[in-house]
Amino acid sequence: MVKKIFQQLLGILILLGFLVGLLAIVLVPVEMYKMHQARGWPSRDGTITHSSATLGRGGFRNAPSWRADIGGKYDDNGEKFWISRVRYGGVKWGAGKAAAMEDVAKYPVGPRVKVYYSPTRSKDTILEPFAPWDTMIITLAVGVGLVLLPVVLYLLRKQLGHNDT
Repeated sequence: MVKKIFQQLLGILILLGFLVGLLAIVLVPVEMYKMHQARGWPSRDGTITHSSATLGRGGFRNAPSWRADIGGKYDDNGEKFWISRVRYGGVKWGAGKAAAMEDVAKYPVGPRVKVYYSPTRSKDTILEPFAPWDTMIITLAVGVGLVLLPVVLYLLRKQLGHNDT
């Protein structure tokens, strides 16, 4: 009986891993595409006039999530801007408070920055168009591994001659 419960729990964990892997395989290439696009965006000089970490709701199941709220004024015409994201390609663990606080510390009120904006949607703005690819590549590799894990376990089990009776 204990063995049966263990097998069921293991099956559920493998299924959850498979689903997380699938999610990574779908979302990471989209994020990588956005990273690639942002590298060619034009920029304007601006001065940061607001920088804080804010707890809001959104994302999966409308869960609490922290974000860096960074805004300022463009130097050329005084128009206000709000950063939609600091960079593409970041992976947020948990509610993301540490990452939001890190971004706020990196971009405090006062300094001049380059604000990169989408040529097709000027409200899409970022501060770091050249974010590192390593996080995205590792996340994609883990996703592929989690998707392949059930197949590997099935083949291994079959090769060792186990049956499900």
